[in-house]
Amino acid sequence: MDTIITFLIDLLAPLGPLGLFLVIVITYIVDSFAIPVLPDVVYNMVFMTDPTLEWGFILPWAVVIGEDLGMIILYVIADRITLPAKVQKAMQAWGDFLLVHDERMLLIQRVAPMMMFVGVFVRVLENWRLSKALFYNTIACLIKYYLLSLLYYFLAENMDMQDAQNISVIITISLMVLCAVLSVWKKMRDGWEVKKFIQELKEKREAKRRQENDKQ
Repeated sequence: MDTIITFLIDLLAPLGPLGLFLVIVITYIVDSFAIPVLPDVVYNMVFMTDPTLEWGFILPWAVVIGEDLGMIILYVIADRITLPAKVQKAMQAWGDFLLVHDERMLLIQRVAPMMMFVGVFVRVLENWRLSKALFYNTIACLIKYYLLSLLYYFLAENMDMQDAQNISVIITISLMVLCAVLSVWKKMRDGWEVKKFIQELKEKREAKRRQENDKQ
């Protein structure tokens, strides 16, 4: 993460605000490929170069551009190649497991990430459409990062930004856990049984072991 971000900042920062805007765009494109670049930390770093309301109004649009471009790139890649049937089935099962089963999940994804390679999911999930996914993703990004800009602006005036970053991490993890718990609760309410699910996993592992033994 440090190497990628440091390279981007060293390369583009001399261009001024435009360069820093591009740093955010590229960071969120890279993040869409599940490369760990800690985008929210980068957003904080770039915002703090000029912690003003004007900069806080402009910067979320860099996130929107990066996120939407990343989603489109992955969607096109998934459309050009044929994913194995098992992978598609697993992705569909995960999509059905999530708290929200359509593009509105991207509103939750923004605060409690439950999917990687979102653009691929948009292409694979049967009831998802790219246009709606881009719409909800844009709305989610603007809401989150306008709120973050306001928070960082307030904290820049009143406290150390390291404390703000720590608080953000705690909130994000808490929301992820809450979203996972609610997903399990909803599945159980719909008739999903934990014991049956565990038993099915055990049976699959045993069947795989038997196949491996038979090959030997």
